[in-house]
Amino acid sequence: MSNGAMSRHRGHPEPSASFRQRGSQVNALTGFTLIEMLMVVTIMSLIATGLASSFLSGMRVWGRVRHQDTAYTAALLALEAIAKELRQGVELASVRVEGKAQELSFPSVNGTSVVKVTYAYDPRTKRLWRKQVELREIIEETLQPHVIEGPVLLADGLTMTFAAPDTQETEGSEWRNEWKPEDGLPVAIRFEIRLHDDTITKTVFLPIA
Repeated sequence: MSNGAMSRHRGHPEPSASFRQRGSQVNALTGFTLIEMLMVVTIMSLIATGLASSFLSGMRVWGRVRHQDTAYTAALLALEAIAKELRQGVELASVRVEGKAQELSFPSVNGTSVVKVTYAYDPRTKRLWRKQVELREIIEETLQPHVIEGPVLLADGLTMTFAAPDTQETEGSEWRNEWKPEDGLPVAIRFEIRLHDDTITKTVFLPIA
């Protein structure tokens, strides 16, 4: 072998078998680490997706519960306000208690004035409306009476029933779906308000002189 051939062999020595084996092991370890990282990333993505879905679902449930609690409280406050006005009612020959399943009118004292109060439930808007007119304007037949009107409650449904003077507050009592002015003064008025799957029932007893 010539010197030139020997010098070329010394300049580019072939890798030994042990070196090639260590390189294969390094490549194998590197490839396993990449697969492991991909698996970890995939698992973390699935966990993050599950946590986000649970969080959003919990927020929706909390929002519904909060809305129901707010609606329930508003219904109780509205019923208390109606009961207060009914207990402040007065018996008059010109304006008497009159009602149907979803509408009620009666005279009541508001401050220093006697007014006619009307509560009417509108199924289309699902709102209970309150209207107030001074009795003086009704008696004088004012052409354009001053009317105060506005919604007081948002509910899925509302019904009213009326107890006759001879009705006792027992389980088998008979309640009327309509009350006419000539019927006099009812003993009590029962309100049933439906909020989603819940129903609020309140019976208001009217004072009898």
